[in-house]
Amino acid sequence: MNRPFKVAVKAAYHLWYAQDVGEQLQGHAVGEVKVGMAVGVMRDLSVSWLLSSWERLNGDASIVKKVWQITGLHAAFDR
Repeated sequence: MNRPFKVAVKAAYHLWYAQDVGEQLQGHAVGEVKVGMAVGVMRDLSVSWLLSSWERLNGDASIVKKVWQITGLHAAFDR
């Protein structure tokens, strides 16, 4: 579950970055594009990326079941 979660968080970051750059390119030259990477901005955004990634993965029971199979946790509950 770790890898799919990390992939989902990275995808959320890439989407935000691309949208921010795309919006700025509408009215500015390429050299004038500045993406806000201040700690406060990234902290607030990263929380939303983490939550949305968790909600997306948590809704996919097949991923959770696969992890339980790989780790052997299913055996404890199948008794």
